[in-house]
Amino acid sequence: MNSKVSQIKRLLSFFGPGFLIAVGYVDPGNWATDLSAGSQFGYRMIFVILLSNIMAVHIQYLSLKLGVVTNLDLAQACKRFFPFWINIILYILCEIAIMAMDLAEIIGTAIALNLLFKLPIPYGILLTGLDVFVVMAFWKRKTRYIFELFIILLMSAVSLCFLILVFYSKPVFIDILKGFIPSSVLVMNEGLFLSLGIIGATVMPHNLYLHSHLVKFRAPYNNTSSSYYSPLEEKKNDEKEILDEVYDSNRVDTWLQTFSENENSVSKKIFKLREAIKFTTVDSTFCLSIAFFINSFILIVSSANFYARGLNDVADIKDAYNLLNSYLGLFAATLFAIALLASGQSSTITGTLAGTIVMEGFLGSTFKLPCWLRRIVTRFLAIVPAMCVSIFMGETGINQLLVLSQVILSMQLPFAIWPLIYFTSSKLIMNKKEFTNNNSTTLNENTVDNSTVENLTEIEVNHNPNNVEENNFVVHDFTNNLYLVISTCLFGLLMTGLNMYLVISQFI
Repeated sequence: MNSKVSQIKRLLSFFGPGFLIAVGYVDPGNWATDLSAGSQFGYRMIFVILLSNIMAVHIQYLSLKLGVVTNLDLAQACKRFFPFWINIILYILCEIAIMAMDLAEIIGTAIALNLLFKLPIPYGILLTGLDVFVVMAFWKRKTRYIFELFIILLMSAVSLCFLILVFYSKPVFIDILKGFIPSSVLVMNEGLFLSLGIIGATVMPHNLYLHSHLVKFRAPYNNTSSSYYSPLEEKKNDEKEILDEVYDSNRVDTWLQTFSENENSVSKKIFKLREAIKFTTVDSTFCLSIAFFINSFILIVSSANFYARGLNDVADIKDAYNLLNSYLGLFAATLFAIALLASGQSSTITGTLAGTIVMEGFLGSTFKLPCWLRRIVTRFLAIVPAMCVSIFMGETGINQLLVLSQVILSMQLPFAIWPLIYFTSSKLIMNKKEFTNNNSTTLNENTVDNSTVENLTEIEVNHNPNNVEENNFVVHDFTNNLYLVISTCLFGLLMTGLNMYLVISQFI
């Protein structure tokens, strides 16, 4: 009983980063595509949401594994292993994608403030810029858990609002279940275009950079706040912001090769590393499942209220609000606006963090800017075009800009996926060596006993990694298996092909 309680406590200690990642999957850009898909094709687009979520789970797994195993986030890995000119190209593309993502969050929040408080959209856009100062002031080592809790509360608010809206909408549940079955409509003309939009809006490129960074703080060699202990843990200045700290991937190897009274077997450290991967995967998968239900709820609400009434051209968030107000009443419409505000605000916070992580990871010490200035620059690049469009083009231009931001994100996604697949499939990068020691016992299924595994979990005991002995080293393989290589490569090819189709279709 105590071992199960201990395992649950360890699992819960890894929860948090997944919620920061999941908010990117329910940002205002997703709302536009889900509302349009539901109003045009009813529940049949639920299958596309499910497919894109399955893809997201696989890709995010590669991201978290890179961070835990190498102690490098995706941007840092690109800087370390790619030539300078490739890094510059990837960095520019990533900054454009983050700016596009920021556009969607800023616009969504401004629209929500307009719906709730009748605040003009230009003023709402300026107001959303204040969250960068909140992050700048409070994002430190000791406060990151507060941010994670805040994001969890916002995600819970979005989920609760749409759960109530689904109840109010009274959908036909048999039709919802049929929506999980693939339909030919999904690959025909407008259906194919919307399917591309849902996939592109669901899997966010900035999340791959952000996730690989956040999970490092849950890794055993960096974590002293939980049951894990690292004998090489450096003294850190609590007043120094976590995003400014420099991480060395050699820390993992040194940690594996160092003994202490707390770690009588280096192989036990390997089990802890694998356990960290498993628990962060549970965190990520659980949170992405919540995001899947939220996206499904948005589409269900749209289908039940618009498609069922023959309103097949609802893609504007404000029009959706007004229609819900007409059909379900002011309470339901207000819930819709509150959910939009919570979604947009949570996404802007994670977007600010992602922008800082990308800039620091790609440029490192070669381009030194104060942390506060980096964050202001990132947000400023997104606020300026949103302000200009809102002033000179009005609400129509704002909605067009929201759609354009999703197209830009979709175009950048392959440039984040392919490096991630390469890094996590490379034995040079992902394999880890440990010293063999005559006085220590290598844990496996044939040698474990009750005294040896007193503090180990069932996951650790039952897992027998396929190791290769080399003289006085044991090599632990953390690279992708064949299934992951094939599935993620197919996804990368799909996104690359869809983007090529999108570009060609605009010129033919």
